[in-house]
Amino acid sequence: MQQLLKEGVCFPLFFDGDCALDDVAIVIGDLSEKEEDEWIGRIQSKLEIPCGEFMVMGGGMEEGFEDALPNDEAPDPHFTFFQKFKVEAGTYLVEVYAFLSSMTVNFHWDELQERGESIEEWCQLHHVAKKDYPEWMSFFSEEDYVDSEDFDLQEYIIRLTPLTQEVPLPELDEEYNWCGEFKIRRPEKCPQGLPNKDYRTTRVD
Repeated sequence: MQQLLKEGVCFPLFFDGDCALDDVAIVIGDLSEKEEDEWIGRIQSKLEIPCGEFMVMGGGMEEGFEDALPNDEAPDPHFTFFQKFKVEAGTYLVEVYAFLSSMTVNFHWDELQERGESIEEWCQLHHVAKKDYPEWMSFFSEEDYVDSEDFDLQEYIIRLTPLTQEVPLPELDEEYNWCGEFKIRRPEKCPQGLPNKDYRTTRVD
C-alpha cells in the first residue's frame, strides 16, 4: 500500500462508519473563500491520472473494480458505488476536506469531550451569549452530534489541483492498512457549515 500511495495509483480511505462520502462534492481548482474558512479536517495525497478519468469508489472489493473500470456508470442503477469525472490528464494533489456535520468532525468532537474539553470553547463560542449560539450548537448540546440532513449541510469536498511539489504520504492505519487520519484544525471563527443546496449544481470557476 505504501508503494501504491508513493506512485499515486490510488488513495484508499476508510471512515469510522458507513456512507461517509454519499454526498461529497468535487472541486477542481481553488476552494471558495467560505470553503477555505469553514473546513475543519483535511487529508491529502498524490494521485496520478494519466487517463484523464478520476474515479471515486466505495467498497474496494475486487469484483467492484471489475464492474467499475470498463463502465462510465454503475451497471445497476440501484447500486451506484462509483462515480467518474473527466479531468485533464496529469499528476494531482488530491485533498479531502471535512466540514461541520461530517462524520470526521463529529468523531473528533467525541474525542474532545472524552478528554474533558469544551466544544463551545473549541468553536470560539466561550465569549458568546447562549442565545446567540448557532442553531446547530443547540442540536449538538442535546444529541452530541450535528446532523447534516437536519441542517442541509455539505459534509465533505474532494479537491483536485495540479501537483506542484511533493507532499508527505498520508499515514496508514495499523489495523486497516488504509488512510483515515485527518489533520484537524481549529477555524478562526465558529463554523457555520456549507449549505448543501450550493452543491446541487455544477460550479464552474
